[in-house]
Amino acid sequence: MRTSFYNLWMIAAIVFLTAGSFAHGQDASKTNANSASAFDENSVTGKDPFFPRSKRKAKAAVAVDPSKAAETPVVAPIALLSLKGISGSSRKLALINNQTFARGETSTVKTTNGNMRVKCVEIKDKSVVVQINDDPRNQVLYLKEGF
Repeated sequence: MRTSFYNLWMIAAIVFLTAGSFAHGQDASKTNANSASAFDENSVTGKDPFFPRSKRKAKAAVAVDPSKAAETPVVAPIALLSLKGISGSSRKLALINNQTFARGETSTVKTTNGNMRVKCVEIKDKSVVVQINDDPRNQVLYLKEGF
């Protein structure tokens, strides 16, 4: 008896919930057809629906002058390297951009412009002689004042 009462109650609830859409001449499967959100993706007139006061989409596109595009400054590779410290007495070690080097070692060092291949040629008391990216010229990195 209890199971049949429960089944009758569920059937009545289903009929009651679906009767509203049929009473207005709508198909129950199409009641949510108009609820899809439409977003304006135009960066000038569009708004972010979740952050309507955001100015993120209002940024204007910056036109790049082709004549000035070629004038990008070239940074010397030595300027991207920093000698952080020198340690040891008999076998000295140098710390260049958080990478440890002994004399004669070659390793890849991370910089802001990507990775560089650095060879430690000689370690002095307050400087290090290096070769960068297999360039045969020796370049010197100095410790900052106070170290």
